[in-house]
Amino acid sequence: MCPWYMVGRKMSDKNLEQRINIKFCVKSGKSASEMFALLTVAYGEYDMKKLSVSEWNRRFKEGREDVQYDATSGQPKMQEQMQMWTEYKPWCTQIED
Repeated sequence: MCPWYMVGRKMSDKNLEQRINIKFCVKSGKSASEMFALLTVAYGEYDMKKLSVSEWNRRFKEGREDVQYDATSGQPKMQEQMQMWTEYKPWCTQIED
């Protein structure tokens, strides 16, 4: 079983904590399924989704060393949604008439 590294109690810290543990498990030869099971036991409802565990597993197996989440490029989601609403609002109103 992987030792679970404790960073803090905030959700962002929990995600970082889980990525550190995934990195350790990769170096220990654990499979993504084993890692997901361990994270589910350790974090319960706050565990990482299976797809995220698989993705981080792949990244670390490919040689990634940094456990920090990559900043996404582009606009924040809310701004993107507001822009879409502004563009499609006239079209939606025509349908209602």
